[in-house]
Amino acid sequence: NTAVMLGLSPYLLDRPDVHAKFTVRHDAEQRLREHFNALRIAGVLHFVAAMSPIDEPNNTVAGLEELTKAVSVIRKVAAEYAELKDYKLYVVYAADKDFIGRDMFDWIGFDDYDMKGSVLTGKQYKELRDSLFPDQKTIIIPGGAYGQDPVPFCNYAKANTEVAVVMPFLWLDDQGEPGIRSNGMAAHYINAGKSVI
Repeated sequence: NTAVMLGLSPYLLDRPDVHAKFTVRHDAEQRLREHFNALRIAGVLHFVAAMSPIDEPNNTVAGLEELTKAVSVIRKVAAEYAELKDYKLYVVYAADKDFIGRDMFDWIGFDDYDMKGSVLTGKQYKELRDSLFPDQKTIIIPGGAYGQDPVPFCNYAKANTEVAVVMPFLWLDDQGEPGIRSNGMAAHYINAGKSVI
């Protein structure tokens, strides 16, 4: 059995051009329902452990109101599926802007790859950890596409109960840039993954 984290932006959000911010689609509910139905038919919907409206909403979405609408659509449609009764809603923010709407999410992370492993002992992570509600947890994100070592992140997760997920960025190759699978880090991340399962 494999737990899956789904990014839902193609079903929920749209923008008129690449320079615009995302807003909720008029047909978001219908599109999300169709997606969940397809996953149900394929027999895999029950593997979905967590879902996110979009990456870095504090960079990509046209404000808190639109993000709130997107979350509301997810909550409404997911409630129709018994297979999704225990899912978590997660978000990864850009580190350099306010974490808008973070009280709506179960698991919260931010990406700051320049900090490498020191992000775990930095002020911003400490402030996030200290501000969590009792039912919230963190996501920590090693930048494997930039050659970062996953071991400090795995060690931290094992020793700190507020961590829900170690979520490496990024396995696949993106726009000509090699990801973890191609940049010589694959074995390191596979071994790290096995160490935390």
